[in-house]
Amino acid sequence: MESRKYHEKEIKIKILDYEDIINRLSKIGAKHVGNAFQRTIRFDNSELGLEKKGLFLRLRTGFEDTITMKIKVKNENVFEREEIELRVNSIEKMREILNKVGLVKEFVMEKYRSLWTLKGVDVCVDELPFGFFVEIEGEEDKIFEVAKLLELDVSKKIITNYWDLFDDYKKRTGRTGTDILFDKNHKPRTRIKREFL
Repeated sequence: MESRKYHEKEIKIKILDYEDIINRLSKIGAKHVGNAFQRTIRFDNSELGLEKKGLFLRLRTGFEDTITMKIKVKNENVFEREEIELRVNSIEKMREILNKVGLVKEFVMEKYRSLWTLKGVDVCVDELPFGFFVEIEGEEDKIFEVAKLLELDVSKKIITNYWDLFDDYKKRTGRTGTDILFDKNHKPRTRIKREFL
C-alpha cells in the first residue's frame, strides 16, 4: 500500500460554463490526466468529535481507493491542510473497521471530476449537485500563476471545503439533508459511468 504525508494547498473558484474551462485548459497546454466519478464517505463519532478537533477522516473511490486524514492549518491566502493518505485494497473492509471503532457517523458526497496538470499544479474541474467548480492545488505561487493563465478571477477564490459550501447552499435554498448526492437520472458533463460503494 502506498502512503503520503504533505501539506495540501488549494483554492476553489465557482464557474458557470463547464465546457469553457475545459477548452481553456486545453488551450494553455494543460495535460488531461483523466475523468472519474468520486464517492467520498466522511467519518466521525456520534458526538462529531473529529470535526470539533479540526480533523477530517474520509474514504474515497475514484482515480484510486484511499483513506485520508486531513488536519486544519491556519492560512488566510489559500485553503491549507496537513494530509496523511494511504491507498487501500478494500473500501468496504476499511469502512467496517472504522465503524467498529466507533466512527459510525457517515456523510456521503458524490462528485464528477476532470483532472488536469500544469506547471506542477493539479487542476480539477468538479461537478457537484450544487454547481461547478475549479479546484487548483499546488504551491501557492503556482496556484495563482495557473489561475491567471486560466483567466480566473482570484478575488472570488473560495478557501473552504465542499461540505461547508453545501451548508451555505442549503441555507440559501432551504434544502435539507447531510449527504451531497446526485439525482439518479443526472447526466454528468464528463459523460462517465457512475459507480457506487
